[in-house]
Amino acid sequence: MEIQMPPKKKTLLFVEDDPGWRLIISYMVKNLDIEALYAESGEDALQIIKDRKDVEIMFLDVSLGNGISGMDLAEQIKSNQYYKDTPLIAMTAYERQSIDGFQENGFTGYLQKPYSAAQFGAVLAGNYHLN
Repeated sequence: MEIQMPPKKKTLLFVEDDPGWRLIISYMVKNLDIEALYAESGEDALQIIKDRKDVEIMFLDVSLGNGISGMDLAEQIKSNQYYKDTPLIAMTAYERQSIDGFQENGFTGYLQKPYSAAQFGAVLAGNYHLN
């Protein structure tokens, strides 16, 4: 009899300074088979990815208030050898065309706030490439 290993649970990082949006995200992922990590700032996110090597997708708020911006955070993540190929999804109220340096900073996907559970689900299903 062959023992089947369960599929590996995905680990996602959400970098969001707005507590309301963190709550919305937590509701969206509550019943999914994922481990959700949350960071309130770019600095917190950098600490998380320094300590962990299992984050598969990162969702970054572009405007993080004080401290490092989401754009700068994306650039730093992409310069990390371990995470250079990890999908980075920009979460912002801005339209994609109005974000300077969006793809150049390493973002591979985009969710415009407010986004629906269906739009979020499409990104989780792998429909995040910017074509």
